[in-house]
Amino acid sequence: MRKKNNLFAVHLNEFNFSYLKKGAFKYNKKNIIELLKLQKVSTYTKDKFQNKNLDPWVQSVSINTGKTSSKHKILNLGDNLDARIVQIWDILSKKEFTCSIWGTMNSKLNYNKNIKLYFPDPWNFKDQIYPKALNKLFVLPKYFSKNYTDVSILKIFLYGAIFFISSIRNGCSIFYLKNIFLFTKLFLTKGVKNYLLFFIFDLISLHIFNEKIKENRTNFSLIFLNSLAHFQHNNWDEKENEKYYFLFADLISEYILKISQNYNSILIYNGFSQDKIKTEFLLRPINPVKFLKKLNINFKTVEQDMTNGAMIFFKNKKDFLKGKTIISNFKVFGMKAFKITREHQNSFFYKIQIKSFYTIDSFSISKINASNVKKFVNYYEKKKFSFTKSLKLINEEFFFKNVNFIKCTGKHNTTGIILKKNFNIKPQIKIENHKLFNMILGHFSLAKKK
Repeated sequence: MRKKNNLFAVHLNEFNFSYLKKGAFKYNKKNIIELLKLQKVSTYTKDKFQNKNLDPWVQSVSINTGKTSSKHKILNLGDNLDARIVQIWDILSKKEFTCSIWGTMNSKLNYNKNIKLYFPDPWNFKDQIYPKALNKLFVLPKYFSKNYTDVSILKIFLYGAIFFISSIRNGCSIFYLKNIFLFTKLFLTKGVKNYLLFFIFDLISLHIFNEKIKENRTNFSLIFLNSLAHFQHNNWDEKENEKYYFLFADLISEYILKISQNYNSILIYNGFSQDKIKTEFLLRPINPVKFLKKLNINFKTVEQDMTNGAMIFFKNKKDFLKGKTIISNFKVFGMKAFKITREHQNSFFYKIQIKSFYTIDSFSISKINASNVKKFVNYYEKKKFSFTKSLKLINEEFFFKNVNFIKCTGKHNTTGIILKKNFNIKPQIKIENHKLFNMILGHFSLAKKK
């Protein structure tokens, strides 16, 4: 596989460099320390607002297409990329460079004989997997990512068995034998925690990705990993679990270093980073499908994102307008509970737009009163909501019976970092995310003229 201009790229999503470096030395994680010795370049984006444009499903597209968010217009998980917009691997594959792509968000597959592997992110509900033999690996992560607050035990066992068998067929036998005692110990000690599942999925992804690119000897290989970002977002305040972040970050680093031995050049970037924040809570439907049905909305399908939003598809214009009216007018404590951010023909994207600095212990539904109402909307005091004894709480009872409080401990910031080896970047203070596109093409002597 060794060619002068081959490249292994890792989108290690949103990792906080300072936190990773400090913990690597604290816990003596040699693989992380080795990885952090790579040359460093700062990055940034002009996008500033989390849940609008400062998100991985936006910045991934900017990097992959060389266009800012204002030009590619992809702002939500599952958005369709304009057919006229090309991605890095579209160009490389047409120039006879072989490519393998795994997990990068809001990407699309434009089949070419030189694309040897394409595995989309779990929220991608339209693009095909290539080769088709990997389809069975997609069922479990797709189901769990959209339903993790209310999973069917039967489906988990069924999809889990399908995933396990498929992963064995794709080269994971040794991986499982090597890690069975570690994983068993962790589950017995900590229980089945989401952050553990996401770390393990990233490791399995790296293992299978490595097996496939060795088979196909690809010139450009790109993998997107989200487990570090997930822990920072949801578990950063858990000091007792911090050691697991660095345990898995070290195992991930070990794989990256191993794979990079087959490449002359390596590029690791986070797109942007996170800052640790005072814990707050996003509100997410426990079961998105049942939630919308209870609102008397008639829909065809629902494609849930990772937190508090979903794309709703309707059979006809009548159901679309009815659903839009219900969503637009539903209020909780005088606040509009939902926001519609994108509309297409007979479909729209909605999200719960209220959040809290407090959980309300399942709200003790039978004991709703002005006191805990005020506690919940403490975040919105500037809006000066007034509460009276006559306040009716029918919507509130329904709402809090059907939503979960999702802990949030990290917030996106606009700056990121690149770790690199044998990848030429002209000395400068910072690089804007979308410009990395042309630099990767330039590595293969295919840079587009501005």
